[in-house]
Amino acid sequence: NVRELEALLLRAMLTLSSPERISANDLEPPLGREAAPPAPIRKGLLFRRLDEWRGDLERDYISELFLELRGDVPAVARALGVRRSKLYDWCRRLGIDPRGLRKRL
Repeated sequence: NVRELEALLLRAMLTLSSPERISANDLEPPLGREAAPPAPIRKGLLFRRLDEWRGDLERDYISELFLELRGDVPAVARALGVRRSKLYDWCRRLGIDPRGLRKRL
C-alpha cells in the first residue's frame, strides 16, 4: 500500500538522526511494530484555498522560467507548450510583469 509506505518513510525521516539516506536496516524497527495510526493532515496548508496555492505556484514557476530563459518570451511560451498570447493572458491573470522581470536580468 502506497500510503503505508509513505507513512513508514515519513516516520523513518522523523526518527533517524540522518534522514538524507534511509537504508533497509533503518526500516526494520518500524516494520516489526504494529502499524501506527496515519500521520495527521498538516493543517498549515489548509489555511488557504487550493486556487491560491496554485496561483502562487504558477506565478513562481513562470517567473523563474522567464528569468532562466533570459526574458525570451517565445522560448518561455515554447517551454510551457502554449502560444505567446496564452502566456501573456497567464501573466495578466497572475500579476506577472514581463517588463519588470526583464529589468531584473
